[in-house]
Amino acid sequence: MADWIATGPKAWSDWTATLLRDLFLKILNVLEKGDLATQEAVNRIEEKKQAVLSLAPTPASKKETEDLFRVMSPRYLLYMPADEIVKDMDLYRRVGRREFSWQIFKDSNTRTRTVRICAKDHPGLFSKIAGVFTLNNLDILDAQIFTWRNHMALDVFELKPPPDLVFEVERWAQAEKNLHDVLSGRLDLGVALQEKTAYDHTSKPRFGKRPHRIDIDNRSSSFFTIVEAFTYDYPGLLYSITDALFRCGLDIWVALISTKVDQVVDVFYVRDFDGQKVDSPEQEAAIKTAVGKVLEMKGA
Repeated sequence: MADWIATGPKAWSDWTATLLRDLFLKILNVLEKGDLATQEAVNRIEEKKQAVLSLAPTPASKKETEDLFRVMSPRYLLYMPADEIVKDMDLYRRVGRREFSWQIFKDSNTRTRTVRICAKDHPGLFSKIAGVFTLNNLDILDAQIFTWRNHMALDVFELKPPPDLVFEVERWAQAEKNLHDVLSGRLDLGVALQEKTAYDHTSKPRFGKRPHRIDIDNRSSSFFTIVEAFTYDYPGLLYSITDALFRCGLDIWVALISTKVDQVVDVFYVRDFDGQKVDSPEQEAAIKTAVGKVLEMKGA
C-alpha cells in the first residue's frame, strides 16, 4: 500500500484500495483460522462426507451419519481420511454407556500399532490414557487429539508393540481393563506408576547435555495457549507432561508429538477448565514451573 501511494496519484485509486483490502481480509482470515478457512478445505470436507454417506445402507443410517457430521470438529473432518472416519463412527456407536471404546490396528510395514479411542471427554483424559500405556510398557510414538461438539474425544495413538509379542493380546486386554479402572476411579494411576517405577530399573531415562526448555506462546493462536516442551525421551514422558498440565488446571485440545532418536519436542494447545486461554504472567510461570519440575525429577 505504501509503495503504491508513493509511486504517484495514478497508481492508487479506490479500485486498487478495494482489491488490496479484500486481499488483506482473505489472508487475515486464513492466518487466524488456518487451513479450515480455505475453499479447498471446504471442498475436501464435503467430498469426504459424500464418500462416507454413500456407504450408509439405509435412509435411517444415512440420517444418523449426517447427525454425527454435525458434531465432528472441522479439524477432524479435514485431516481424517474417509475410511478412518467410518471406523471412528463405529467406535462412537460402541461406547454406549461405557466410558470408552477402542480398536487396535497392526501395521505390517512399520511394525507399529495404531490405537483409536473414542471416549467421553473430560479434563485429564489424554493424560490418563498416556499413563495407562506407560503402565503396560507401551511406548507412544505419536498422538492426535480431536474433540467433538457432543463432548466426545477421538484420540489416535501410534505405539510400539509390547516387548513380548507372544502375549500381545493379553497385554492389550490388561491395558483396556486398566483404563476402565482408571476412568471409573477404581485404580489410582499415580500410585500404580510409582510402584512400577520403583521396581523397574530398565526404564531409566537418558538425557543429553542440553537442558530442558518449556516455552509458552499466547500470540500464535487467538483461542489457545500453546505449550512447547523440549526434552529427552523416556518411558512415561507424555504422561508426566500431560499430568503436570492437568494439575495446572489445563485441558489439552491438540497435541503434536515429535521424537527424533531420544530428543522430543511436544506441543500442546491448551485452555483452562473454563475454556479460556492462560495468558497472565503468573499463569505462564506456574506452567513452566510445573512441567519443568517433572522433567527435572525424571532426570535426577
